Amino acid sequence: MEIIFNGNKNFQKYWEAAISVFSNIAIGYSPLIMEYAIHYSGKRFKENISFVVIDGKQYLALCPLFIENVNNINQFSSANDYLRSPLIDCSLQANMRKIISKFIIKNIDELALRNKVLKYKVMIDPLTQKLDSEQYNWLMRYGYIDASINTNIINLKETKEMLWSHIRKGHKHNIKQGRKYCKVAVWDYSNPDYEKHELYRLMHHKVSGRITRSLRTFELQYDCLKNDEAILIGLFCDNKWIAFGCFVHLNKKAIYSSSVQNPEELDISVPLGHLMIWTAIEYYNNREFDLLEIGWQHYSTQIFDHPSKKEIDVSLFKRGFGGKTYPLFRGIKYYDREYMKKDIDDHVRKLCINSI
Repeated sequence: MEIIFNGNKNFQKYWEAAISVFSNIAIGYSPLIMEYAIHYSGKRFKENISFVVIDGKQYLALCPLFIENVNNINQFSSANDYLRSPLIDCSLQANMRKIISKFIIKNIDELALRNKVLKYKVMIDPLTQKLDSEQYNWLMRYGYIDASINTNIINLKETKEMLWSHIRKGHKHNIKQGRKYCKVAVWDYSNPDYEKHELYRLMHHKVSGRITRSLRTFELQYDCLKNDEAILIGLFCDNKWIAFGCFVHLNKKAIYSSSVQNPEELDISVPLGHLMIWTAIEYYNNREFDLLEIGWQHYSTQIFDHPSKKEIDVSLFKRGFGGKTYPLFRGIKYYDREYMKKDIDDHVRKLCINSI
């Protein structure tokens, strides 16, 4: 087995070739989305040392790996959040996948030592898994501490009538109310509209009251749209664009990425988020997609997860669109005992503050 790192002249070609043949690929491994993640990280980002594992002309695995500096500590992470785990071609035999996993983990550990990395935050993307089969957090085999939460995923292969039947009663009412007052537009690879995408960006800044992320992140979102890896949904009400939502996708699997609303400009109260998400469900169902990950689920504070009340409320809102709740397996690996003790102590302190 051979590792081809980012920076090698063949890296990009090999990465894209692997994406084209891995049947379990998902949008989180897209080069555009990975570049987005780098720019979203901002000043924390230090280096992209992602790699492809090959054996001759066979592509075996992809491993996203960013070095970030957070509070003067080097760590493997993405915007101080969880990187996607190494992805191994699922067509390989189980014993071969285990051999490749050990090879990758060994090399990650060596890279951590070489780059003075103290922590690795990693998650197993559920859209790369067979959700109807038994799953487990394989990261724990290699010394990772379990930090799992849950996520909600909608099966888009059902009929539109069945998808509608799963939606919470109050959500159905709000979708109908939204339709009464709003016109809906969807932009994708077939009808990209840079002007509308700019309105989406400017609304982000206006509602936040500041520039929350770089111009390049929005440019990359638009590149995703043109490359058939994203859609933008807009709601038009009272002669103005009042809300936008971005969804990203690859290999018939989609994720609710981000949205922005400016309802204060309306003279009436109109539910906006409900209509936006239902529009995405309809769109992807019409395109015969398989899955839509609607969002991570936070119920209460956990040792490695400290959600705000808003995050808990948003989780409840997203569950109202149906789908099923699945494990989002995550793990943390420490490479320094003293830092591990300090970091876990900080998490336990937050847990105690928020739980008792």
